[in-house]
Amino acid sequence: MKTFPVDLVYLWCNGNDPVFREQKLHLLQKHNKEFSNDSIGDIRYTDNNELLYSLRSIRRNLSWINHIYIITNNQTPNWLKDHPLITIVDHKEIIPHRLLPTFNSNVIETYINKIPNLSEHFIYLNDDMIVLEKLRVSDFFDSNGIPIVRLTKAKHHTTKAEITKQLSTLNKSFISTLQFAWLLFCEKNHRTIPFDTFSHSCDSYTKSIWEKCMSKYPEIYEYNISPFRSYEEIQRLIISYEMAYCFGAKKIYIHTPNLFNRLLCFFKQREIWVSCRQSIKKTMRDVNFCHPKTACVNAIDNKLLFDKFFHSLFPNPAPWEKSQSKHP
Repeated sequence: MKTFPVDLVYLWCNGNDPVFREQKLHLLQKHNKEFSNDSIGDIRYTDNNELLYSLRSIRRNLSWINHIYIITNNQTPNWLKDHPLITIVDHKEIIPHRLLPTFNSNVIETYINKIPNLSEHFIYLNDDMIVLEKLRVSDFFDSNGIPIVRLTKAKHHTTKAEITKQLSTLNKSFISTLQFAWLLFCEKNHRTIPFDTFSHSCDSYTKSIWEKCMSKYPEIYEYNISPFRSYEEIQRLIISYEMAYCFGAKKIYIHTPNLFNRLLCFFKQREIWVSCRQSIKKTMRDVNFCHPKTACVNAIDNKLLFDKFFHSLFPNPAPWEKSQSKHP
């Protein structure tokens, strides 16, 4: 296995911040456009200390990480103090001024490769991703340093005609951004691949492959411009397709804790990589029963239960936490 530094990149915001809320409201009024509640609702921006526990889990289970970058909109977690391992990256450092302010993660993700001093190899994850087991560099990159691509397997065969028809309607949602990515890849590469989707876990990349993809698909810059999710964006799934089908990356289909896989876990016949739930109780059940390698909290329906459970898993403060903080 080649040795190379691997960085970690987060997107984070504190939607509870009055300045953040005022800026968001002002932008909505300025655009005078109707966005879906899924795109602009508070649940998408609310901070529940997910990042605090995610970073604690990184410290324990990904101790080999070289550096951590947290991309924010002129914000810093109130419990975070200066630390040599962590750098706060403001949107204006990487995103063109004409697109700011933005509350659209698709736009922000487009410019991850612009982070100053970002290592060639990096892992991207959302702030609600918890790493539950010790993982190695080889879980994310092969022996030559090529990223390993984890995907959720397509449920059925999909044709370009079917996807084009679905995208022609006004009823767009998050799945539409994945469909745009799939369709653009198929059209530009003159082939049809399975409509596999992202794994909702920790995704590994190289900066050079990311930049080659952005050059190959300038459409991403053209469509990823709305300050809020319009669901006409091109999701970064297209980079996973490029890595898997054009750069020789190893493709792995992940297993999730559905009923069948939970039964296999009982007989120790299945390895679960990620749990992604809308309920904390279901997340707790998955963690206790299936022992997934990672968990995406996604939506917190019971903050007290969330704090209690993840504090029990990661009770020790990290060296970058302020000692006087009142977090759990």
